[in-house]
Amino acid sequence: MKDLEFINDHRKKRISKDLNKQLQKHTDLIAINSELIQLSGTSSQKIQLTELLRKINNLYL
Repeated sequence: MKDLEFINDHRKKRISKDLNKQLQKHTDLIAINSELIQLSGTSSQKIQLTELLRKINNLYL
């Protein structure tokens, strides 16, 4: 039974680690894409990105 508990704990840590890794990748991509749109995007792309980022930020206010 202890082995099953260990496997379960390991799985939870693995899932958490994978989620953190995915979150970091998406954060990096947002930063890169935001910079690209700032430099070469159209006004409508900039407005759309601003609205999307505002929605993301409002989730945690």
